[in-house]
Amino acid sequence: ERLCKAGDCRAGVAFFQAAIQAGTDDLRTLSAIYSQLGNAYFYLGDYSNAMQYHKHDLTLARTMNDKLGEAKAS
Repeated sequence: ERLCKAGDCRAGVAFFQAAIQAGTDDLRTLSAIYSQLGNAYFYLGDYSNAMQYHKHDLTLARTMNDKLGEAKAS
């Protein structure tokens, strides 16, 4: 998020893609990564990828029965 706010969303995308590749079993962490990727792609004007990652975030929120996360991802 800091990278995007500093004007370097492409670096933010690379950072979060690397985080996905590193892997995690923590669904909350993965949800946060998907959310941030969606935001970064949105700021880059890549709305298709933004939607894809926000949908992943929404799916995880529903899986965890996280109503607040679900609302944020919607």
